Amino acid sequence: MSLDTSKLKNGQIIEFKHLALNIDNAQFETYFVKLINCFISGYIKKVDYSFEVKLKIESEFSGLCYKCGDECTFNVNLDFSNIVDTLNDDVYYNKKELDLDQMVSEELLLNMPSKIICKEECLGLCGVCGKNLNFGKCNCDRAIKNNANNPFNELKKLLKK
Repeated sequence: MSLDTSKLKNGQIIEFKHLALNIDNAQFETYFVKLINCFISGYIKKVDYSFEVKLKIESEFSGLCYKCGDECTFNVNLDFSNIVDTLNDDVYYNKKELDLDQMVSEELLLNMPSKIICKEECLGLCGVCGKNLNFGKCNCDRAIKNNANNPFNELKKLLKK
């Protein structure tokens, strides 16, 4: 959303509450997530040759759990403030419009969790058969854990000393 700021006078404020943004999902594909919705509340204030931007960002994403691979949703909510210099900033400001979509999407990308977990208690997948352990125990032969050829057995011996 580009906000027309050409008629704002020094000290004037534009306030908004629960404003929905329509941000392009292509920016989030690198993180293998999809933006479901994004709302902002806050204000923009004209101060001489700059804009003071103060926003509360509330967003919801969907993605795959790092442990089990199931699709899940998660929120990225944050408070954000920025000063946009109208003389030197050509990323967010183009002579009369302030690009809120670009500003918010960059903040969301910077605050994206490194690993998405569906729930704190997620058990993940069985290392032998690959069954999702959140839905119950597997019946596979966990021979790798008890195998005499397991390279970690030597470490177990060292820990016991």
